[in-house]
Amino acid sequence: MTRAKTSAATCASETPEAALAAIGFLMDMMTKAAWRSGIDRGPWQACLATLVLALDPACKSRRLLDALPAAPEGGAVGLRNAMAHLGYYSESLSLGLQDIETRLLPCLFIPEECADTPQVILSRQGDVLTVYDSARNQIIEIQAHSTGSAARGQTCFFTRYEPQRQTTSRFLRDTVGRGWFAALVGRFSGSFWQILATCLALNIFALAPPVFIMLVYDRVISPYDLSALGVLAAGVLMALLAEWALRDIRSEGLAWMTARLDNLVGSRIFAHLIGLPPALIERASVAAQVARVRTFESVRDFFSSAVFLSFLEIPFVLIALGVMWAIAGTLALVPLCMIAAYAVLFFGMQMKIRRVMRMAARVTSARQQFIIETFERMRSIRINGLGAAWEEKFSTLSGRESLLNFRLSFLGTVAETLAHALTVLAAVLTIGFGVAMIWQGSITTGALVASMILVWRILLPFYSLCTMIPRLEQLRGSIAQVNSLMDIESEADLAVTSASLSSIRGNIVIDNVTLRYEGASVQTLDGLSLDLPPGRMAAVTGRNGSGKSSLLKLVKGLYQPESGAVRIDGYDIRQMDTAELRRQIAYVPQKTDFFPATLRENIVIGNPFATPLDVENALLLADAWQECKDFLDKPVQDIAITPSLAARLSLARAYVQNASIVLIDEMPNSVMNSTAGENLRTYIRQSQGKRTIIAVAHRGDILALADTIIHLRRGAKAAAGSRDDMLRHLKEAA
Repeated sequence: MTRAKTSAATCASETPEAALAAIGFLMDMMTKAAWRSGIDRGPWQACLATLVLALDPACKSRRLLDALPAAPEGGAVGLRNAMAHLGYYSESLSLGLQDIETRLLPCLFIPEECADTPQVILSRQGDVLTVYDSARNQIIEIQAHSTGSAARGQTCFFTRYEPQRQTTSRFLRDTVGRGWFAALVGRFSGSFWQILATCLALNIFALAPPVFIMLVYDRVISPYDLSALGVLAAGVLMALLAEWALRDIRSEGLAWMTARLDNLVGSRIFAHLIGLPPALIERASVAAQVARVRTFESVRDFFSSAVFLSFLEIPFVLIALGVMWAIAGTLALVPLCMIAAYAVLFFGMQMKIRRVMRMAARVTSARQQFIIETFERMRSIRINGLGAAWEEKFSTLSGRESLLNFRLSFLGTVAETLAHALTVLAAVLTIGFGVAMIWQGSITTGALVASMILVWRILLPFYSLCTMIPRLEQLRGSIAQVNSLMDIESEADLAVTSASLSSIRGNIVIDNVTLRYEGASVQTLDGLSLDLPPGRMAAVTGRNGSGKSSLLKLVKGLYQPESGAVRIDGYDIRQMDTAELRRQIAYVPQKTDFFPATLRENIVIGNPFATPLDVENALLLADAWQECKDFLDKPVQDIAITPSLAARLSLARAYVQNASIVLIDEMPNSVMNSTAGENLRTYIRQSQGKRTIIAVAHRGDILALADTIIHLRRGAKAAAGSRDDMLRHLKEAA
């Protein structure tokens, strides 16, 4: 892969001509990449190239292209997003050039008087600033305290992302014993404290209505004196307006925090799923993968629901209890006893609901998996007349799910009914004991009325919690799933300590490899050994299900062997950066996937630097040029792609990639008997000594081109040897 060869000193201390040449080279690379989109060529792209050269001179070109925004983004937003994808935090401050410190360089400077011509401050020596001026495409020197440099502007400083210093990193979480989700929520501690402060003020202002009612009863109605009514009404009106304003502030804060959490967690979960080892991803069904992405929905709904507000209100119940004790004395013991009863009800019902919910989750997952498998095998079900059996099995699964959902709903209703009964009981007890205390002269009538309002306010959060036990259990389960998912090491985590080869020669060694799929009774590959020097070709043959495609995926790094090792250029691929390894291996699968993009972008997906001529030559070699030349820049979803054309386009991808190792799964006979097949055989012959090829084949014309033939047999040891020896072996085994 091409690297940006220039160091940070290139832009700062080497000749301006060399630095400008390096900047121009990076800009050309970003512009010419076939599938790039994002920052258009201009001053912002020039500043991006300059910052990359200064901050990370060894940045690989593919990594830089991957960091560009997927959709066109102009100005500082697009640049900062690209730098964030490269692993840099950015912080923006309004400063003058003379205020910029050396330790913060390089940085982006956007003058206030000309926001469309950003600059990059590369270095500072005393009072002299070395600056890349995008308006003139020059590297100039400026006196920091001169009159011309007195202008102010937005200054963006960039700091490298350090995973181990993040609160969500495994290292920091292990030291404090927190889960991933709790660590992420900890980033919002400032927002939480602000919301709690708002809740405190709300609860104080919410005391105004009961106190107002008590004073009206005791000082207006009882003595028949209306003189204080106006003042009391004005006071309570002000309190109600303040409460309304605070509720609006709290709602806005919660909405922002919920939206931010939704975005962060959803993006992190999706990125983590994409980065997990392929073998781990393939174990789960499509329904399970979708469920993982949607796991956070229940968490998001919780933060925007009344249940979360009830959680926030619980600490401030003490304020209402204190006021009730002040105006009604021991009558406050009634809500205290009810709180204890709510706690017993909550924990008792929680255990039952948790047990039923776990069973319901398993049955629901089994039903969803069954539906997906049914649609995937619909043709076979009809051919074999299994419709009635499938309907019966679906009816059984649906019945189990319905029964468990009924039990779950019933338990939730029971908890809600009992919670309501406790609330009514609290009201009855408050009135009963309150009337007795009025007769004794312990409290006034106004105090009893105010106490009734306070009792409802005290018990409402606990009532809400008891009525929402199923949702809370769902929340707990969702957070547990998120934590367990994010604790699985991704390939990016493993790549931190892995070897990365800038280029590979193509020496493939398979040393006594055994591969077994999870849950399988026999090995897919058993004791396979192979030594394929660079520039040689191996053909893999065997019956369906013998592991031919699995062998290719093993070399590609998509699977890990149960025992043995796969080495490329002497490195065990388990010790290599798998993402970097896969970029250097061209792979032609049996089933070709196309992505939402133009046909050209789909063809060059493995080599973004391919020129239009490279694309044309690849399509000519794949015998697809005539069919595709008029549709190259058309979205692939608008093109009718036949299975034969899909296979040929897959070959074109491999030709464009021009890799040192090429893996070719079995091609359809319709392709092999056409011009594309003849061109493929020519390609294999011309690749002798240049690239290593492993191809799955049954045809004699492909086997005759191989230096080595591998014969795979399910449940038996694989046989591998020279072409002549293995052709005799295959003839004897036939």
